[in-house]
Amino acid sequence: MGSRRHLNRYKMLLNALGVRELDVYRVTRGGRTVDVIRVYDEDSGRVVLVDLGAARESLSLGEFVDRVVELLGKSGVQVSERRIARVKSFLSRAEGAGKS
Repeated sequence: MGSRRHLNRYKMLLNALGVRELDVYRVTRGGRTVDVIRVYDEDSGRVVLVDLGAARESLSLGEFVDRVVELLGKSGVQVSERRIARVKSFLSRAEGAGKS
């Protein structure tokens, strides 16, 4: 399991997408660890389960965002394109700064 500081990055990304992390359930499915995140959509007031299909730490931050947006859409929770673009822009800038 990752450090608290590292896992907080995923929580901050969820907040930037307009949903709030309520719980994270770590389950074993087929011999591998899978994270299921219970999130609250502030716009609709709905609580949704997001089954990542993998542990958060095994995904890059960009993959995490893509997967969350896709799964939220399938659950009927729409994330605005502006928020998605803002988060991806932030990630690309942070990644570029990390390589320097």
